Amino acid sequence: MGIIYELKRHIKHIVPPVIAICLLIYFVYHFFQGDRGVHRWLQLRQEIRTSKSLLEETEKNKAKLELKVLKITDENNLDLDLLEEEVRKTLNYGTKNDWVIYNHP
Repeated sequence: MGIIYELKRHIKHIVPPVIAICLLIYFVYHFFQGDRGVHRWLQLRQEIRTSKSLLEETEKNKAKLELKVLKITDENNLDLDLLEEEVRKTLNYGTKNDWVIYNHP
């Protein structure tokens, strides 16, 4: 009976720190590896940087295309060379004196 009493007394003193350590390990793990942890935060920051650079590139392309459209559609300042170039490219038309250089990306 004395051994069981001593065992119960030791368990009362050991269980709370063990539970506290387990909870601490759980929270520290999820702080770094969880869905909203540090690791995921770093991944999201990298995705944001990539998306911003893609957005900048797309906006540059959009500005170039808008300028091209403006040159073709503006009646007062119509760029006939650009219009002819686009027509030839679209219709796949050329004369026998034209040189065709294919530039594949």
